[in-house]
Amino acid sequence: AAVLSEATLKNAAMLPFVFVLTRALSAWAMAFFESARPNGMLDAFAQAAHKRMVTISCLIYAFLCAGGWCVIGGWLGMACLAAAVLCVLYYKHMATKNFGGVTGDLAGWFLQITELVLTLVIVLGGKL
Repeated sequence: AAVLSEATLKNAAMLPFVFVLTRALSAWAMAFFESARPNGMLDAFAQAAHKRMVTISCLIYAFLCAGGWCVIGGWLGMACLAAAVLCVLYYKHMATKNFGGVTGDLAGWFLQITELVLTLVIVLGGKL
């Protein structure tokens, strides 16, 4: 709430893309990262996913978000993409190291952390 209270109107126009991209990245990670529990619910979804189609759709969403961010915020769009990539890399590292793979709970954690990080990048970057 504190970060959002500092958002300007220009920043606010960039925020909807955060939610789109985080869900696309979460779907991609679910399909490609190793599951912590082979018989868990997330693993069942991952096994049913068509990995090629998940990748294509997630790339389309990522390009749409990047385009929207760059049109609205200029250089800030590239900073958002870089932050999102760093969040995904940290998520994979943390989940593999501490849990042996991803779980549904970790997928929810990833969404929340990535949304917070991207919101911080947009609001703080907009202040520069």
